[in-house]
Amino acid sequence: MNIKTHRFQIGGFRALVIQDGGRPGSLEAMIKRYPDVPQEALENAARELGIDWEAIELSRNILLLDTGSQCVLVDAGEGIGDGQLTDALPAAGISPETVDTIILTHGHGDHIGGLTDAEGRLLYPNARYVMWKTEWDFMLELAQQVEDPDYAAFIRRNLLPIQDRISLIESETDIQPGIRALPAPGHTVGHMALLIESGGERLLHIVDAAHHPAQITYTDWSPRFDRQPELARVTRRTLIERAARENLPVMTYHFPFPGLGRVVQRGQMAVWAASTP
Repeated sequence: MNIKTHRFQIGGFRALVIQDGGRPGSLEAMIKRYPDVPQEALENAARELGIDWEAIELSRNILLLDTGSQCVLVDAGEGIGDGQLTDALPAAGISPETVDTIILTHGHGDHIGGLTDAEGRLLYPNARYVMWKTEWDFMLELAQQVEDPDYAAFIRRNLLPIQDRISLIESETDIQPGIRALPAPGHTVGHMALLIESGGERLLHIVDAAHHPAQITYTDWSPRFDRQPELARVTRRTLIERAARENLPVMTYHFPFPGLGRVVQRGQMAVWAASTP
């Protein structure tokens, strides 16, 4: 198994990005993912931005932070089957028992699927968990649905075991010193972004506010899995404009590994400039 990791610093915080998995993209995949974007627009964007649709990687980039006093995991990955996080952590010298906090940015399967093992036991038995309250409430409603019983069972298996350990937030706030939760709704009802700051250095983690580098330029592109597309567009523009205005390093969950870069200006366009691992 080829597990990719990337280490870097945010001030005094030691950061590790782990690729939980990924797959190559393609023009056909983009058409399915962005059904409201005409194929001609996709092709024009590829030429304009130098994108090879047949070589783009849809990654799952998971951030682990060692703050000096806490071990903080941002999302838990895909889990059973396709996920690599549970193998990657021990390989990086990190025991799941030492994870103190898990921030669940939203409730999609590739973010919560790695909370439990095949028997439904918590993989991070000593952690506290953090989620936006509207997201938690919405996911528990889905857990009772009858239209898709398999998905409802998946939610129950992963979220019910943490219900006595979850801290729910309702507004922009510090989860702990140096890690601030930002409201970023649209992709899901309670999707959150994070502003991480230590020693005068900052990182804006926009998570799933954008799924593809082209969305930095074309902020009106919303994939089919944005629950509230219009709100997602507003959130995406707000985060991208802030990153450009404040010259913030940015992390993303699904951009090519390790998902790190900056928003830069090319003429009149904002574009994604990936950082070299």
